[in-house]
Amino acid sequence: MGNVLQFVGYKNAGKTTFIESLLVYLQRDSYNIATIKHHGHGGEPDGMTDSRRFLEKGATSSLVEGDGTIHLATTVGDGSLKQLVQMQEVLCQPDLILIEGWKQASFPKVVCLRDDQDQDLLSLDSICCVLTASSLRGEAVPYPLFQRDDPAALLFIKELLDREKEVHSCMN
Repeated sequence: MGNVLQFVGYKNAGKTTFIESLLVYLQRDSYNIATIKHHGHGGEPDGMTDSRRFLEKGATSSLVEGDGTIHLATTVGDGSLKQLVQMQEVLCQPDLILIEGWKQASFPKVVCLRDDQDQDLLSLDSICCVLTASSLRGEAVPYPLFQRDDPAALLFIKELLDREKEVHSCMN
């Protein structure tokens, strides 16, 4: 699978808002970006609110999955993340897929913390960096730590994606 980056955290941790900022930031380099969002509230997705938000910020494709139903009004087998990533790769041939949700998947991930009580998420695998809105201290986090609204977080992630893109292009 190509260049995939995952954003995880509990509800209201700022995942969608940060992804919007990242989409705008990456448009400067003409990235073709697809998004996949897990509708984590149970049941089928209820409208296209977040998909529309991602499209308005520059995603070329946006997909929301809930209970095996994706918006494009298409039902997919089991709605597994692997299947959804493959679908986005085939449909859009993106340079990058940004995923919101699926904490247990093992793609490289950005962990979004609301406060100190969310630190259990730091036990997840494949963490690249941590975003927070609180005054969490860096010594408590064994990963690069940024405030969600810090432009340095956008730059760090872009450089990470650029390095990954170089690795993939060397392998092809």
